[in-house]
Amino acid sequence: MAKLYIYDRRDLSSATETQFFHEARAKRTNKEVDTNMPMDARLGFPVKIKRIVVQLPSVVVSTSTAADSTAASNLRTLVDEGVIQLQIGEGTTYYFPLSLALGRAAVTGDLEYTQGTAADASYGIVSAQSVDGSYGIEVDIDWPAEQTIKFYIKTATAVTLSNVRAILEVETA
Repeated sequence: MAKLYIYDRRDLSSATETQFFHEARAKRTNKEVDTNMPMDARLGFPVKIKRIVVQLPSVVVSTSTAADSTAASNLRTLVDEGVIQLQIGEGTTYYFPLSLALGRAAVTGDLEYTQGTAADASYGIVSAQSVDGSYGIEVDIDWPAEQTIKFYIKTATAVTLSNVRAILEVETA
């Protein structure tokens, strides 16, 4: 069986629900940088989804607000509250904690600030993933050729975060 990776990148903008994999590469502004989906919400050939991975961006922050923790808060909200909803065609709807789809369910970072004058600022870098050989959620879900996919990331609290990427590791027959 051949292994493929299907991906889709989205920006979450004050969102509690964001859909992935519903637009074809040709419709996206950045084409294959955003997604490798050949058609809207379907592949056109049968696969078996073997792993779900969500890649959250590392965020570098520069702000004039002392101790600005917005970036860390948005990543933490996704890790703490995030749920993946997945349905193929009219079949079973699956729900997975987003934290299990990461390489590591932790937000790490460093925020530094000096606020002696109005020109001083906060700086920081925050990350919610690691590369440790253990990543994503292992699943075994059939995706027939002409069935559509419904894939959402949901949270209770609105989140603004750019460059969130969902990746499906699939096998073909």
